[in-house]
Amino acid sequence: MSTKSTAQHVSEFLDEWQATTVMVQERVGRGDSAFLQVPVDIQAGRVFLIAPSPHAIGAMLIAVTAFWFFASGRVRIEIVSLVLIAVLAISAYFFPIEHDGPYTGLEIAFGGFGHEALIAICALMILGRELVVTGALEPAGRLLTRLWKFSRLLGLEAPRVFRRLRFMRRSFRDEQNPEQVFT
Repeated sequence: MSTKSTAQHVSEFLDEWQATTVMVQERVGRGDSAFLQVPVDIQAGRVFLIAPSPHAIGAMLIAVTAFWFFASGRVRIEIVSLVLIAVLAISAYFFPIEHDGPYTGLEIAFGGFGHEALIAICALMILGRELVVTGALEPAGRLLTRLWKFSRLLGLEAPRVFRRLRFMRRSFRDEQNPEQVFT
């Protein structure tokens, strides 16, 4: 049991609070404001939060509106996505982002859409959807369902075993016909 009184606890808390405040003010004064994760301004020894820029406010409003349309289901997702891209393009054109660099605001806003990783992910999503629509996965799904009902362990291990057997067969074939490896 502690022998300190409530007043001593409050006094220690206030001392720690004051020391923390001084440390934050010193770090921000040195320009080390990255640890705060918020934009700050120091005036007369006090730390003030800086309001977000108009571009940031606009982006937050667009994001909240898009999330609302996605969640409500009143409009199809494709339409919401296309309108969202159009709104972003129009807003970036009429309210350009000022920066130092060779690219315009539209190039910065849409530069990531051509990235190889994004294109690969989109292609995989399209292929996956087509496999479901055409029913090409139905036989494999029925087989795995039967295996799962028979033995859960066998149902979990079967895809890995099939993949390993296919790899071994391909390796054996490549050893037998080395000139046809890339066909």
